[in-house]
Parts: sequence; C-alpha cells; structure tokens
Amino acid sequence: MARRLGLSFLALGLLFSAWASAAGVPIEKASKEQLKAAQRTFEAADGLFDAKRWQEAITAYRASYEIVASPNSRLMIARSLAALGRLDEAHMELTGAVDDAKRAAAADEKYAPTLKAAEAELAQLEPKVGRVEIALGGALKDAKVEVGGKAVTDLARAVVVTPGDVTVVATLPDGRSARREVAVAAGATEKVALELGAESAPVPAKEEPVAKPAAGTASVSTADLQKPSSLRPVAYVAGGVGVAGLATFAIFGMMNKSKYDDLDSGCTDGHCGPGRQDDIDAGKRYQTIANIGLAVGIVGIGAGTTLFLLSGSGKKPEKSASVQLRVAPGFAAVGGRF
Repeated sequence: MARRLGLSFLALGLLFSAWASAAGVPIEKASKEQLKAAQRTFEAADGLFDAKRWQEAITAYRASYEIVASPNSRLMIARSLAALGRLDEAHMELTGAVDDAKRAAAADEKYAPTLKAAEAELAQLEPKVGRVEIALGGALKDAKVEVGGKAVTDLARAVVVTPGDVTVVATLPDGRSARREVAVAAGATEKVALELGAESAPVPAKEEPVAKPAAGTASVSTADLQKPSSLRPVAYVAGGVGVAGLATFAIFGMMNKSKYDDLDSGCTDGHCGPGRQDDIDAGKRYQTIANIGLAVGIVGIGAGTTLFLLSGSGKKPEKSASVQLRVAPGFAAVGGRF
C-alpha cells in the first residue's frame, strides 16, 4: 500500500509539471486547442451549476480557469460560492473577476458585459459581508494570523468575512497564541486587538502511561496502528491525489480529442503533411498525460478509500476488505459562454 501511494505521488508530481505550462494562460494568448479544452470544461461546469451542484461546479470552473484564465470562469466560481453561503470567498473571486475582466475587455470587447456584471455583483455583495480589522501587540509581531480558519497575510487591510461568529487566532512559532471570538454583522467592521496573556502559554500534551514491553518484544502496539488518527489524514491526502488525477484525466482527454478532431478534419485518408507533426506530437503528449492522470486517480482513490475504511473502527477485520473502483469518462454539456 505504501509503495503504491508513493508511486501515485511521484506520478502526480510528473503530471503537474507537465500541466503547468498550459495552466492559466491569459485569454488573449491562448491557443485554439486551449480555448476548446477550456470551453468544454466550462460547459460541463455550467451543467453542474444548473443542477445546483455548486461544489462540483466550482471544481470544474476552476479546472477551466487553470487552462485559460477567462473572467467568465471566475465570475461563475463567485456565483457558486455565493449560492453555498461562502460570501467571503465569493467577494474575493468577484474582486479577481473584475481585474481579469478589465484586462480581457481591453483585448476583446466581448468581455465588457462580464466586467459590468462582475462590478454590479460585487457592489451588491458589499453590504452582505462583514470585515475584521486586526491589531497585534508587539509580542505577536512574528505570529501567523488566521481568521475563520483561513490564513491572513495582509493585516494592513480589513479582512472580509461571512457574517456571524468569527474566530481570530494569532500563533507564534513557539506555540503560544492569542485568540478572540467576535460577532460580525453584515455591513459592519469589527476591530480586534490581540495581546499575549497568561493564558497564552502552550498546553503540554497529556502523557498517557505506557506499559514497558517485555524483553524481546516490539514497543509499537497494535492498538496504536489501529487508531483513526494514524491513518485518516493519509487517507484524505490519498483521496485528494486521486481526485486531482481524475480531473487531469478528464481535461487532457478533452484536449486530446480536440487535437484528434482537428487532425482528422485536416488530413486525407489518415495521412498528414509534414507541417502537422507538431500537432501529432501534442496529441500524443496529451494522451500520455491523460493516461497518467487516470492511473493516479484510480490508485489515489483506491488507496484513500481503503485507508479510510481501515481507520474507521479500530477493530480487527474478520475478513480482508476488497475495494473496487470503476471509472467512466463523460459529462452533460450545456450551452455556456466561455
């Protein structure tokens, strides 16, 4: 299991290094094949959005955006986040969509309506979000700050939050921290000052008594290996690797099909001129990346599922578990403007 998981991480690293050159290309610099692949992924995301499968739609829109940085993808990500009630994230994506749309509209006027829509929706969202201004005491100057569980790097600006109870934590490298809970109303800005106090000292972990092992026996107990905490984080990581692999398989599979269709229409009786060799090589490269993505996806999800099941109860299984995974590519494409 460990060896297969290690191979999946290695394959994923090679996969993403190959993908990096095609991710987030500015729309005015995108090639024909990149635009086609991004368009098809965008249409698949539209189908998920119309079905109110918001989280899946976000994943698909992000995949399209990582091929070609269209402001329309980012606008739809913001709308999906707003539908899920994640208003702080929607605000961030709308701000980015406005910036992207300004650049795109300067190159192509067809993105002017996108810019207008993003600006209007950002203005409508402003009174619905709250903000937190954070001031750190001198002893916390090297602290890492989180608001609502999300890291904050720019404390010079108020942090946009979804209205409600918000937790602000500043943690020093030595583990000491200051914490505040604050209620933030829609349209309001709350100021939070954090200082180290006596209660900020790190709490040492409680040591459980450990029985001394008999001579000649191993000191690692079976119970420790069966604790959910020992396997579950690895299961989540493996599952994430699997999902990323399957997403890559879908995207590069579509890019390969687009390249194949282009060659099929431009070649006679299966023979292409020497000028199409670059296109043929690109098609083979896309197919290879798609195949790696599928393999990584199957191994990652299979490993993650198995590890998750093994971490569940801490009881010895009476019979060995068997996990099967079937993968079938495909999506329902609907009309959408990329």
